[in-house]
Amino acid sequence: SSPGTAVDTAATLAVMAGLGRVAASIAGAPSDPEAVLGSATKAIRDGAGFEHVSAWRLEGDDLHPIGVSGVSGGRPRRVSAGTGLFGAALANPGRPVGADRDYPQATPVTGVAGRELACTIPGSAAPWGVLLAVTGAALPPQATTDLLVAATDVLGSIIRATDAATDLDHRVHRAEALG
Repeated sequence: SSPGTAVDTAATLAVMAGLGRVAASIAGAPSDPEAVLGSATKAIRDGAGFEHVSAWRLEGDDLHPIGVSGVSGGRPRRVSAGTGLFGAALANPGRPVGADRDYPQATPVTGVAGRELACTIPGSAAPWGVLLAVTGAALPPQATTDLLVAATDVLGSIIRATDAATDLDHRVHRAEALG
C-alpha cells in the first residue's frame, strides 16, 4: 500500500470475502492451524493492502506467530504478551492500538517500515491472541481500524471453528478405534 492509502468499502468487502473463503475451506474437516491462519492473514493483507499481517497465539505469558503474510523484516519470534504493543492490544480488546500514536515507546515487532497496528483476536473465554498489521499510512483512518476490529472478530470465529473441526475429527477417530 502507498502512504496515506485508506481502506475503502471495496477493500473491506475483499477482506471479508477472503475470510469467508478461508472459513468455508475448514467446514467439516480437520485443518492445520498454521495453514488456515496463513490463508487468513494473506486474505487480510491482500484485501486491505497492508504491508504485513500476522496472527500471534497467546500461550501462557508469550505470543507465538502462527500465520504470517507479507513483507517480513526477519522471522517473527516469540514475544512477551504483557509488554509493548501486544500488551497494549491485549489490555484493550476490540480496539486497535498503534505503535507510533497509542504506544510510542513500543519496540517494533516486525522490522517492516510503516505503522504497526495490533488488535486482540477473541477466543472462547479469553483472548486467543493478537493480529498485527503494518500499514504505510502514518495515521490510518477510522475505516482501517474498523476493518481490523471486524477482521479479528471473524478470525476468532474461524479459529474456534478450526479447533472444533479438529476436536471432532479426534473424537471420531477414538470412536472408530473403540469399535
